[in-house]
Amino acid sequence: MKRVAWIASSMVILIGVGLFVLHLKWENKSITVRNIYILDKTVFNSKYLEHKSFFWVLSNLHYQKPDGNPYRYDKDYFGFYPIDTELGTFDFRTIRLVEIDRMADSLDMLYYIDCYGVYSEDWMSSKNSALGQKVYGGLNQNDYLLLKGMKERGKLIIAEHNLFSHLGGGLEKEKLSELFGFTWTGWIGRSFPSFDTTKSNRPPAWVVNIYTTTQNKTWPNSEGGIVFVGDRDRVVLLINGHELEDSKVSIISPPSTVTHFGVKSKVSFTKWFEVIEAGPGLSTFSNFMLHLTPEGSSLLRNNGIPESFPAALGCSSGYQLYYFAGDFSHTPVYMATSEMVGGDLLNSAISLTLRPLGFEFFNGYYRPFLSKILSSYKAPNSSVDSLPPTN
Repeated sequence: MKRVAWIASSMVILIGVGLFVLHLKWENKSITVRNIYILDKTVFNSKYLEHKSFFWVLSNLHYQKPDGNPYRYDKDYFGFYPIDTELGTFDFRTIRLVEIDRMADSLDMLYYIDCYGVYSEDWMSSKNSALGQKVYGGLNQNDYLLLKGMKERGKLIIAEHNLFSHLGGGLEKEKLSELFGFTWTGWIGRSFPSFDTTKSNRPPAWVVNIYTTTQNKTWPNSEGGIVFVGDRDRVVLLINGHELEDSKVSIISPPSTVTHFGVKSKVSFTKWFEVIEAGPGLSTFSNFMLHLTPEGSSLLRNNGIPESFPAALGCSSGYQLYYFAGDFSHTPVYMATSEMVGGDLLNSAISLTLRPLGFEFFNGYYRPFLSKILSSYKAPNSSVDSLPPTN
């Protein structure tokens, strides 16, 4: 027994020393200084799962704010700040009109992670508010003007879904379509392993209500599949084994994207996505693909929904834009691994053991894609891009 205990203790010490060495190597990496505006209006609780993965990437790349401090996922963003879900108390941080030009001049880049907002059924655990009542959220005029100012200055813009759908509120989609050159079709969707409303990972109640009310049908309470919602008054269901050969939604990338961004050619995506159409001048890096039966193809065609549509697109002509047509930042990460060389491998190892939903997407697509964008970006008129390590 003593020998077993000694071996176990030695292994723990070796692992601890190894992790410490990896952290020291990370400390000795050069520091990149960037002034980044991060917006997330959809933060349901103090876990900050909606944007933590972006901060993981910033930390792993050793990014710091202009004041020399690291970016913190619980403080360094604009948007919704939860305080107490029982009491329904919260705070928010927003940009004022008089600040827009000054911030557009001083910022290096911005990332609009989620503009959808927080609704009563998601936020207040007491459930006292009416279903569907918005607590906070939606893209507003100041958010739009900052985007416009950043584009005019040639700064890096990264944004995700719910930027301009009316589900997220805010400006008419035509204004943003004109600004960025792509169009939202009015459809969003998501795959669900089960349509059983008693399960935890189920379609939200508002989807079920729309389906049963507008189509006068009974909700299929067992089979899983994909839900499409159009302008929040139409619901199309693709059921596994009927309209779908497989309920998974895949992101497919061509060899050029795989080589340039270091992503896998095919990954599964489990969060909300939207159906967009790319205009001229935009490059589509990856596409969403559904595993349809002939019946599924016919159902989508009858509802004007394409079988494949952009998942990630971008533009580098005069300004730099990357748009992710899905909830890409809402993926599982372990922040402790971000401050280590090889932290991506450690994060993958932990994820493989615990298997949280969406970990394959972060490891195989989001992290390498975003890391490539950030590492390749040269901020216009930036006075300092990188510094030697602090120790």
